[in-house]
Amino acid sequence: MNTQQPNSTEESHPDLSVRTIDSKVRPIKRMLFVIIPIIFIALGVYWLATFFSSQGAGVESLPVMEKSEPLPLSVPTENLDFGEVWEDESFVWNLPITNRGSEELKIQQFVPSCGCIAIESKSLEIPSQATRTVQVKINLSRGKWRPDEAVRLFSEKVTALVDGKPVRHESWALNGKVRKLFDVAPALVSFEEGSLVEGHSFPSKTVEVSAYTELTGLAAECRPPLGTAVVVASKNNTSNTRFSVIVTPNKATLPVGNLEFEVVLRGHTKDAVLPPVPFMVLGKVLQEVEAVPPAILFGHGILGERAEDTVVLRSRTGEAFRVLTVQSSSESIEAERLKDSPDSSPQFRIQQTFRGTGQQTAQMTFVAVIDGRRISVVVPVRYYGLTQRPGERED
Repeated sequence: MNTQQPNSTEESHPDLSVRTIDSKVRPIKRMLFVIIPIIFIALGVYWLATFFSSQGAGVESLPVMEKSEPLPLSVPTENLDFGEVWEDESFVWNLPITNRGSEELKIQQFVPSCGCIAIESKSLEIPSQATRTVQVKINLSRGKWRPDEAVRLFSEKVTALVDGKPVRHESWALNGKVRKLFDVAPALVSFEEGSLVEGHSFPSKTVEVSAYTELTGLAAECRPPLGTAVVVASKNNTSNTRFSVIVTPNKATLPVGNLEFEVVLRGHTKDAVLPPVPFMVLGKVLQEVEAVPPAILFGHGILGERAEDTVVLRSRTGEAFRVLTVQSSSESIEAERLKDSPDSSPQFRIQQTFRGTGQQTAQMTFVAVIDGRRISVVVPVRYYGLTQRPGERED
């Protein structure tokens, strides 16, 4: 008896056929899950690029000049290269701009490509077939020097925006070479925290200066005059190129707070006075008596509640002092003198009664005498007053 056999495994097992099809479709689904997000991301990037290119990204946004209407403005080629010059924080160069067109052109604004360029004229009108000269001031001391680099290239643009609809523009590349005048080490003089204390002698910092040309002399001045800068020829200064500059802040003119000034170097040769080259001096002048903590922050509290903290007054130099008075700018603050700390520093308990709602600020003023000088130490006191605790309901 003949029994008919199935032609394939798929006919005898229908569910196997479905699984086989599913196994073939599953890789396609995975590819779609990968490809579709990539397509959307690409479309998003394209949209953003189109948007920003139309809006203009950057500090200065320049309109596109129509190629069909070129501007008849020109600057002679020889005036676009200032040659090789010494580094100079106030280098001046003139740009003669000629209007070769048949109508007057009004330049509404000059836009430099870097902050190192300042242009004297904010706007300019140039009649037909006329030339007007624009003065450009360049800070050639702001460029970065590579190690052992004596000459670096300078290339920046000056763009003129001309009135019209749309606004058109013309740009000129200003080029040149900058010769280094000095190596200054350190390039930034910084006085450490705690080294400058009011009423006491300030330390000095020594800066080593190496000139790239032989000098007949080197002068240094502080700008503004918040210190002194003394130039001393180095012992191995056989070629008149190595000097030391001793910088000392002037304690007689410096108030408590941040200190910042420049020391300007001016080299002299047989033939000329070289351009000035500055370097920065930074520091902080501190009051001799300090409060610990420097401010009291009580946080938030319910009206009528009290909070307290302890303030210790210390001398930064270790000198003895006494407290004359303690004053508060608010009647809700009380101060109580405690026993001095183990290092004989005066201590005070500060008690605050919460009386106002919202952010409240007051201050404590401690007047101390040290070495015959009166010093006022001010300690801010802050809290935030609430009518009820967060999360509580009013009855």
